[in-house]
Amino acid sequence: MKKKLYYEFSDNGDISKIVMCLEDCMEWIRSETENVLDEYSDDVEYTIIPVWMTEEEFKNLPEACI
Repeated sequence: MKKKLYYEFSDNGDISKIVMCLEDCMEWIRSETENVLDEYSDDVEYTIIPVWMTEEEFKNLPEACI
């Protein structure tokens, strides 16, 4: 089975280890930063870790339905 590059995404808030494609990670960050007040923007941290998995493995994750 051919593996594809996905990314494990988390922040220092309520998002923990969600696996998604890089474009979705970037979109999530864009939408979050639009909603964060300027005074708190320095407190937000994101972590993106590359992970290799098959499409079937990805589809079996709970977040694949997001």
